[in-house]
Amino acid sequence: MRELLDKIETRRQLVRETVERLREQITLLGEQLAAAERTLERLEITRETCAARKVIVANGHSDGSSAGSMFE
Repeated sequence: MRELLDKIETRRQLVRETVERLREQITLLGEQLAAAERTLERLEITRETCAARKVIVANGHSDGSSAGSMFE
């Protein structure tokens, strides 16, 4: 019986270590995901700004004078 309890304890410790390692990986992945989402948001804003600038230039307002009306 003691041998079985020792095996159970060994297995339990291994699983605890696995759980801790997985939690650490989840935390790291969450941080990486948040950073990637922020980068994506900035890129989307930049793309929209460039597209709006292209429309302004195409309409002959290269000085940006109509930019205010475009975003209202």
